[in-house]
Amino acid sequence: MQSLFDGDGDLEGAKKDPRLKKQLVRVYDVMATEKWLPLSEISLLADAPEASASARMRDLRKKKFGGFTIETRMRSDQNVYEYRLDVSSGTPEHVTDPLTDAPEAPTPAPLEEDPRPETLRNVKSLVVLNTGDGRGKSSSAFGIMLRARARDWPVSVVQFLKSPDWVTGEQKMAEPLGVDFWSLGDGFTWDSEDLSKSEAEAREAWRQGKALIESGKYRLIVFDEITYPINWGWIDAEEVRTAIESRPEATSLVLTGRDAPEWLMAISDTVTVMGNHKHAYDSGIAAKKGIDY
Repeated sequence: MQSLFDGDGDLEGAKKDPRLKKQLVRVYDVMATEKWLPLSEISLLADAPEASASARMRDLRKKKFGGFTIETRMRSDQNVYEYRLDVSSGTPEHVTDPLTDAPEAPTPAPLEEDPRPETLRNVKSLVVLNTGDGRGKSSSAFGIMLRARARDWPVSVVQFLKSPDWVTGEQKMAEPLGVDFWSLGDGFTWDSEDLSKSEAEAREAWRQGKALIESGKYRLIVFDEITYPINWGWIDAEEVRTAIESRPEATSLVLTGRDAPEWLMAISDTVTVMGNHKHAYDSGIAAKKGIDY
């Protein structure tokens, strides 16, 4: 089900979709009371997962939301971000449609002029982050892995949740191509008989991953599902941040996982928040070999 905060749920799209417009009005009406709202409440109001809501709030802060600026703060006691509308320039009346004066979206057409800036520059490496509740985060990462090997780059992969007992399609594809591949997790947490063991294995996975970065041997390292142990406090977030920022000049990183923290989005060069518009799993269809793993 599409949400206002899905990747393609922009304000112009909301204007044309009665359901999305209703979500936008609901969020606006509550925020216009000057009440500080955590992402969890905004997500409920907009029928959106928190990762998608977080990305949309960052996007909306760059604009005017119904004519008012969005403020943000960190609640140190709960370690969560909160948002509210800055209505210091006046108190808005009850909003029925904050998009009334928005111009109609132009009809898509092929570009006739090159939109790229003239100041494009080359860099030695990039940090790519795939997050959000939609499918394709790891799949996209492994697509980059293939491109890197096609260029004869040394590549390694560390999977933080998948167990070495799992023989996934990505591993069977990668190893014959010369990719150094480690599945160092303990599987799904709900299947774990001992979460302390799962945590220890995640710490060991990071220890090895950090050593891979510091070695300077690889031009590309994929850290699949790394956001989960970061968010659970199983690995030290500041240590991960330092390792990313101080990596060798030619080492690119691809990071995947839901609910990427704000700081990780901030230090990444490319961030994609994948939205779940529809998933076979929601219809009771199990993960399919060859497509999902």
